[in-house]
Amino acid sequence: MSGIVIETRIDDAALMRAFDTLIRRGGDPRPALEEIGDMLIADIQGRFMREEDPEGHPWAPSRRAEEEGGQTLTDNAILRNSFTKEVAADSVTVGTAEIYAAIHNFGGIIEAKNSEYLMFESGGQVFFLKKVEMPQREFMGITDENCSAALDILKDYLERAL
Repeated sequence: MSGIVIETRIDDAALMRAFDTLIRRGGDPRPALEEIGDMLIADIQGRFMREEDPEGHPWAPSRRAEEEGGQTLTDNAILRNSFTKEVAADSVTVGTAEIYAAIHNFGGIIEAKNSEYLMFESGGQVFFLKKVEMPQREFMGITDENCSAALDILKDYLERAL
């Protein structure tokens, strides 16, 4: 994935004990990790629907959403629907390959590099700007609720392994 990957190591003792127990008991953790990955992707997509960050704070509305109606970061839903997961023997990685994901998640300044100006179209008008400041509209992140749900998933798989 080259768009955005935020590495988060969950340092939740109960979650790590459940994961370790599942492995020690001979259970294959990959199905549980698949389910955790699906849960994380569903949570990210829910943030796009609610237009809020992982802590529940609303995103700043985009100019396009204000002018045309609709939702911020969801003009064609490419970014919202681009999240995938990669499951390894002991981890799951959730991210997107969309190159513009990082500027939306973290915010920042986009400057013209290959020409004097950036060109944008909005509301039927064309704008030529030297730089544009993008507000942070965070969608990636692990919440306490995500950790709790992951623990429940691991406990369920552990009970099945016993």
